[in-house]
Amino acid sequence: MAWLANAVKAASVTFGTGAWQQGQPTGALASDVSYFDPLVARSIVESMTAGDLYATQPHLRTVVSFVARNGAQLGRHVYKRGADDERERVRGGVADLLQKPNGYMSGFDLFNHLFSELALFDFALWVPRLGPSGWVIDPIPGEWITGRKAGDAFSLAGYWVKYPDKHQPTFVPASDAIVFRGYSPEGFFKGSSAVRSLKSTLAEQVAAMDFREQMWKRGGRVGMFLTRPKDAPVWSPEAKKKFVQNWRANWSGSGANAGSTPLLEDGMELKQVRFNAKEEQWLEAATLSLATVAGAYHVPPAMVGVQGASSTFASVKEFRKMLYTETLGPLVAQVEDTINNFLFPFLGVPSTQYFELNISEKLQGDFEEQGDQLFQAVGGPYMTAAEARKRMNLPFLEGTDTLLAPLNMGAAGNNGPAADEPIAPGASEPAQAADAAPKAQKDAHGDRVDGLKAPDAEDPAVAAMRDDLRAFFGRQGRAVVRQVNGKDPEWWNQKSWNQELSAILLPHLLTVSAGSARKVAGAKGLDPDAYSVAQTKAFLDAVSDSRADLINATTRDQLTEALKADDPVAAVKHVFEVAEQARAGETTMTIAAMLMAWSAVEVAKQLVPDKGPTKTWVSSGKPNSRHSAMNGETVGINEKFSNGADWPGDPVLGAAGVSNCACGVDINYND
Repeated sequence: MAWLANAVKAASVTFGTGAWQQGQPTGALASDVSYFDPLVARSIVESMTAGDLYATQPHLRTVVSFVARNGAQLGRHVYKRGADDERERVRGGVADLLQKPNGYMSGFDLFNHLFSELALFDFALWVPRLGPSGWVIDPIPGEWITGRKAGDAFSLAGYWVKYPDKHQPTFVPASDAIVFRGYSPEGFFKGSSAVRSLKSTLAEQVAAMDFREQMWKRGGRVGMFLTRPKDAPVWSPEAKKKFVQNWRANWSGSGANAGSTPLLEDGMELKQVRFNAKEEQWLEAATLSLATVAGAYHVPPAMVGVQGASSTFASVKEFRKMLYTETLGPLVAQVEDTINNFLFPFLGVPSTQYFELNISEKLQGDFEEQGDQLFQAVGGPYMTAAEARKRMNLPFLEGTDTLLAPLNMGAAGNNGPAADEPIAPGASEPAQAADAAPKAQKDAHGDRVDGLKAPDAEDPAVAAMRDDLRAFFGRQGRAVVRQVNGKDPEWWNQKSWNQELSAILLPHLLTVSAGSARKVAGAKGLDPDAYSVAQTKAFLDAVSDSRADLINATTRDQLTEALKADDPVAAVKHVFEVAEQARAGETTMTIAAMLMAWSAVEVAKQLVPDKGPTKTWVSSGKPNSRHSAMNGETVGINEKFSNGADWPGDPVLGAAGVSNCACGVDINYND
C-alpha cells in the first residue's frame, strides 16, 4: 500500500479542523480520519495518474487490458494497390517492421501498448528512428512525457520525454514523432482520457476497499459466542476461569475435542455470528463499478464478466460481434488512418501500399458457419477431398487432390472434362461417346440410359470412403474396449457416434454421387454441368445421418450380444476386428451402389423432367435374393417400385433390404 501513502503525502486536503501536512494528519480530528475516508479517497484518486489507477484498480485494469489484448491480436497486414482496385499482400519491408518493431518488442507487444495507451490517456506517441539494421519504432509511455512545447494553435513543436536512463528530459520534435490522439474539447494537443470521467467511480471503490480492510484488521472476529440464562447460578471467578480454560483446551484450535460437538450445561446456548455480504451490498456495488467502467470504454459488460439476468448464449455471441465492430471498430480505423497518413510517409513507404488490421477474420464465425456460407456462395464443394482429410488428421490418398468441379457452375463453354483433363475425385473414367457406347436395349418408351449397376471397389472415391470407415471402426473399438474394461455403465453413446460418423460420410456421399451423375449424364450426351450438386446436399445430409444411425445400431446390437460372452472384452474386440476387415468394405459397397442408383434417378429428375422419364430396376452382380424377381420392373421416375423403394438401397427397405444390395437402375425417357 505504499502507493497510497505516497498519494496521501502528495495531497493537501483540509478536513474538519485538521489538515494534511507532509503526509501526516494533524489537528483535533487527526486520529479519527482514515486515509481512506470517502472525501480523502476522492482527493487521493484525483491526485493519481492513469497509470497508478491502472496498476491498482482491478476493474479499470480488466476493461483496459481486455480492449488492448483483443485489438493487439488482430492480424497486421500491408497491401499494395494494383490495377482495377486489386490488391496484393506485401511481405517484408514495412510489414516486417510492424511485426518486429524493435529489439525488445514483438508486433503484438507494440499494438498492445498502443491500445492500452489510447485507453488510458487517449493519446500515444511513437518515435521512429534509424537503427544499425534499419528502421526501429520506439513507443513512448504516457507517463514519460513530462511536458509539451507549444507551436501554433493546431499543433505542437514537440514533447519533453523523461527517459529512465537519463537525468534530464529529452526534447522530441513533433516532426520526428507519430501521434495517436483522440478528441479533446481543449484543442488538438492531446486527447481526453476516459479515466478522468471514471475517477468518482474509482474513488468509491478505493473507499470500499479501505472499509473492507478496516473490517478485517479491526473488526471483531467473533465467529460464535456462548450465553447463560440470566437465572443461572452465579459463577465464582474460579469456576468461570476453569470453564474458559477447559473450553480452550478442548474445543478451540487444536484442542483434544476440536471439531466435535460440545455438551453445554446450565442452559447455555452456542450462537454464531456471520458477516452478511448481501446486506452490505458489496457485490452489487462491485458489479455496478465494473459495468460503469465497461460502459466508458463501450465494451459490452457481459464480455468482462458482468452477467445480467438476460444474458444468453445467443446474446453473448452478438456481444462478441459488437466487440469487433462498435468497440474496436473506431479504434482500428483511428490506428489505420494514423499509420497510413503519417507513419508510412515518414518511413518513405510507396503511396500504393497501405496498412490494415484484419478485423474481418474475427467476424467470420466458426468453421461450421463458414462452411455453410461458402457452400451456399459457390454452389458446391470448395475443398478437395485431400484438404478435408488433412483437417480430419487422415492420411493422404492418391487421386484426392483435385477439386470436384460444381457441375452446374462450370466455366462458359465447359461441357465436361476433356479426355486429357484430370478426373475429379469420385468420377469414373471419361464416358464414351454416345455412338461408341455399348448398345442398350430399347423399349417402347424410347432410349435407355444404363445405370451404374456395380460400384468399382478400386475407384479412389469409393476406396477413400472404405478407408475412413475402417479408421472409424478402429477408433470406436478402442474407445468401447476402454469403457468395457473399466466397467463403465455408459459404454455406448449412440448420438455421439452418429454425429461423428455422419460428418465422415457426408463428403464421400457428395463425391461419389456427383461422379456417378457425371458419368450417367455424359453417357447419354447430356450436359454434366447442368447437374446441380447444391440441390442434393440437403438430401445427402439426411442420408448420411440415417446411414450413420443404421451402421452404429448394427454395431450396438452386436456388442450387446458380445457382452454376454464369458470373455466380454475379447468378444468386443472381435466385433470390431470383423468390422474393420469385412463390414467396412461391405458397407461401403452397399452405400456406393445406392448412391449410383440414386444419382441416375436424380439426373433424370434434374435434366429431363419434361421427357416423361421412367426407371427400371436392374439386378446384377450378386443381388439380394428378394430383389432378383424385380429385375426389369419399370415405373415412373417419381413412382415407387413394388417393394416400396424409390431406388435400390433406399433406406425404407431397412437394414435387411439394403445390405449387400448391388442392384442398379436404368433410366428411360423419350428422346
